[in-house]
Formats: sequence, C-alpha cells, structure tokens
Amino acid sequence: MGHSSTRAAMLYLHARDEREREIADRAAEELRANGPGGTGDEDDDPPLAGVPA
Repeated sequence: MGHSSTRAAMLYLHARDEREREIADRAAEELRANGPGGTGDEDDDPPLAGVPA
C-alpha cells in the first residue's frame, strides 16, 4: 500500500474497518426506521440517471 512500515499499514486498516462498521450500523438503523423501501421521502428525490422510472 506504500506505507513505510507494516505497523503504519495496520493502523490505517484498523481505522478503515472502524469506519466501515460505523457506515454499516448507520445503514442498518435507517433500514429499521424506514423499511427496505427507502427514507420515506422518495417523491422528493430526483430520478437516478440511467434507471428506469
């Protein structure tokens, strides 16, 4: 990865793993709150490019 030592690489990997866990936890909270269909305000969201409506 270009780090100066294995220890430096491990520190960055640990920080990345913590961040991924935070993102996954937040996504799970939103799913529990809003269901698998989204945030509940889909009518306000613009359409995604290249996705059929």
